[in-house]
Amino acid sequence: MSYTSEELDKMYAELPEDVKDAMSSVDTVQVMKDIKDKYNLHLDKAGDLSAEIAMLMMGAIPPQRFITNIQSSLEVDKATAKEIATIVNDRIFQKIRNSLMEIHDMAEKKDISVPQKPEQENIIKEETLEIPKKVVIDPYKEAI
Repeated sequence: MSYTSEELDKMYAELPEDVKDAMSSVDTVQVMKDIKDKYNLHLDKAGDLSAEIAMLMMGAIPPQRFITNIQSSLEVDKATAKEIATIVNDRIFQKIRNSLMEIHDMAEKKDISVPQKPEQENIIKEETLEIPKKVVIDPYKEAI
């Protein structure tokens, strides 16, 4: 599920101050830089990680999906995703643990988290169209 900028602004406005501070903290930026350097992430992938962290902090994704989201967003294996999640947890989330627990408890009650899609919705159904090939006979072509 995608959120509009208005929805994200509203979610951000309702965050506790310690979470807002953590989102814009120099320490958080340093953690992101350290992860980017350690795992040789391109700038766009570091941005994807930053977005995943922010969405978890706002309650938009449940903590249970964080590692899976990192794995798919950064296109890394599960072990690497777990390592990155551990670094983020230890250096960012631990400082605001109580607030995050409250946010996710409220998110579950409000059901604002992104729902898991059933596998059937992920399948794209395409109709195959048979397009006849145009056959052109070239009278000037020499036989080989």
